[in-house]
Amino acid sequence: MPVSDPPGHVYVIYERRGIVVFENGEQAAYWNCGSFDLVRYSGPYQGYCILSFQDGSTMVLKNKGTMTIPKVGKLPVSEGEGTYIKGTGRFEGIKGNMSFKAHYLIPNAKETKRDMIVFSTSTYTLPSK
Repeated sequence: MPVSDPPGHVYVIYERRGIVVFENGEQAAYWNCGSFDLVRYSGPYQGYCILSFQDGSTMVLKNKGTMTIPKVGKLPVSEGEGTYIKGTGRFEGIKGNMSFKAHYLIPNAKETKRDMIVFSTSTYTLPSK
């Protein structure tokens, strides 16, 4: 949605889906939603992410970050951090944080919606059983 104050200012509500692959090979479905406040494709964003595992367990994160254009003609990059706010199943009681960097793979297009790859590092604890 154009905001119309400085040229190129837009407010974006987004939803993304994908697959997460962990170092140990485990996989989870990834769903993320949130909002961007961008001027010429640069600016802050915030959102929520849910990771859903095959056994029914989930991790829920609240995240925030910044998207920037590194050089003229280059695709946007994004980096930020998140906090685990809830877990279910084997992640019940999760506490911790994560950081991430995202690199867009191709320009925005109707078919692809700007595909990207995200690299993240997490540190979390689970209550003792």
